[in-house]
Amino acid sequence: MPVPSVSFEVFPPKSIDASFRLWDTAQVLAPLGPRFFSVTYGAGGSDQHL
Repeated sequence: MPVPSVSFEVFPPKSIDASFRLWDTAQVLAPLGPRFFSVTYGAGGSDQHL
């Protein structure tokens, strides 16, 4: 039986402090073995700038 794969989607951080918190969160989630992390881009009219 195939093992299901897991991935995580996150919103882009809005500040440098939030970037560090996101990195810390990714480190906590990494042991779960996700296939990938993705960052939502352009949702709700947002842009790619911090």
